[in-house]
Amino acid sequence: MLNKTLSLIFPTVCIRCKRIAKHGFLCPDCKEEYEKELSDGCLSCGNPHGKCRCDSKYLNNEKLFYAIPYKTDGVSRSLLLRMKTSNNRALVSHLTDKMAAVLRANGIENDYIITYVPRSPIKIRLEGVDQAKILAHSLAEKMNFGIENLFICRGAKEQKSLEYVERDIYARSRFSLRIGAEEKIKGKRIVLVDDIITSGATVKVCSDLLTEAGALDVICLGAGRSVKY
Repeated sequence: MLNKTLSLIFPTVCIRCKRIAKHGFLCPDCKEEYEKELSDGCLSCGNPHGKCRCDSKYLNNEKLFYAIPYKTDGVSRSLLLRMKTSNNRALVSHLTDKMAAVLRANGIENDYIITYVPRSPIKIRLEGVDQAKILAHSLAEKMNFGIENLFICRGAKEQKSLEYVERDIYARSRFSLRIGAEEKIKGKRIVLVDDIITSGATVKVCSDLLTEAGALDVICLGAGRSVKY
């Protein structure tokens, strides 16, 4: 009764257009548009987004997965950007449902642990959330995987304006393993979670660190990935 009363006084609004969303976090029009974005699949390889095999600039395409597209001016973009600035539980649950479905569809269900690409302390103070950490914990619960915090992140420079080579160099300067992390990595199969994958430079650096520390297999999984339309 209380929840119904509160929903009347403070109705949920659509994450994208700010109109009232009767169910969930999208209004009916935006939900329809979002579902079309998902059903369109990758326009480069033709596969559903969860099975897209397009290469990133840095990663072997057999090790790179993502749940939804980061489409310019799309509903998916609005969802992913909201995730970066708020801990919207319904949105996080929705995204990790999609991420879990991708893992299962690709046979990644057993004997894995989850870790994540951490946000810098500066960014966490500014935005109030570490979005990859939140996604990783939700995904670990849904997949019944263990989870480990293995990385240290330094710096908070925006990478949007950097060229591919510059992104690689900067990413290598930002990330390192925590003291004692090697003991948790050696001989393990690991799912590395990030929020949005663009060039793949960041997840490539973190994936290399895990492999060098003795990981048997590293799967990189983004909630979203920048795609061209």
